[in-house]
Amino acid sequence: LNAHFETSLEGSISRLDLYSEYLAVCSKLARGGILTSTGFNKCLRTLFPTYTVRRIEDPNNSGQAQIHIVGIQRRATPLPMQSHYQQSPTVPSVMAEITRNTSPS
Repeated sequence: LNAHFETSLEGSISRLDLYSEYLAVCSKLARGGILTSTGFNKCLRTLFPTYTVRRIEDPNNSGQAQIHIVGIQRRATPLPMQSHYQQSPTVPSVMAEITRNTSPS
């Protein structure tokens, strides 16, 4: 999210469009553990704590309202993607010690 979006007082984006873009990127990267929309909104609040939500009536969409996230905008140039998921290395001596201590006597 930080790679593609930034805080902006004038910025606004549809919550549905934002979540759809997240799903598309996860699919493109073949990423598992995809957040539900509720989890995504919680994550969004963590990354962009100052945003507000505004209901916008859309006359072109049969009077349906859209929920917009206000205070976030798409970056003009996305930042390079960084993977924050790292597996912790296994330490052989620790693993050997655990195995030795849990072996039946």
